Amino acid sequence: MLYQLMSNPRTKSYPTRNCSTAKRSFNHSRVLANISEDENGYQIQLSTPGISKENISIQVEGNELNIKAEVSSENRAVEYLRKEFDYSQFKRTFLLPEDANTENISASSLNGILNISIAKREEAKPKSITIK
Repeated sequence: MLYQLMSNPRTKSYPTRNCSTAKRSFNHSRVLANISEDENGYQIQLSTPGISKENISIQVEGNELNIKAEVSSENRAVEYLRKEFDYSQFKRTFLLPEDANTENISASSLNGILNISIAKREEAKPKSITIK
């Protein structure tokens, strides 16, 4: 499983059920994540409404998966009566488990959801043994 949420005293951290280590650094919004695992790997879905894939950066550094986005502030002149989200910038960091294959990570974006697939190393996948 992706490791438990790690607390960072300089940024707000929100615990999630047994799924990730995340350090958050952004304005007042929370970038929400869904994380799942199957026998082939891990899937992370991030809510990224209004952010195009050209403004998102995904990097692997050691055992950390870093996801950053920064969007220009073209419409900042608008005076909102109420503003509940602002994804002008965010950063999420997930610690990858030992069985993650950092050479086999893919990402796609569709309808405001960033999908990241992380394959497991072959030796970590379950194997069937045939009885003779």
